[in-house]
Amino acid sequence: TDITDTPGIVQGAPLNVYPNPTTRQVFLSKTTDFAIYDMYGKRLKVYRNTNQADVNGFAAGTYVIVTAENESFKIVVESK
Repeated sequence: TDITDTPGIVQGAPLNVYPNPTTRQVFLSKTTDFAIYDMYGKRLKVYRNTNQADVNGFAAGTYVIVTAENESFKIVVESK
């Protein structure tokens, strides 16, 4: 199942994530709790009360950030 088909995933939510694509770190436009999922819906990491995430150890590919407010955003991690 593709995570974007999961109920509760909000497409086009008012959340900015940058830089995108990235190789090392991403920043969110607000401080929040959020998790990063792979495209199969597996939760990879949870972040609490922050506006940044280190994705340096992630394989190249597409991931989804989902906030505690159920906002979502796709990010692309490129190989270094």
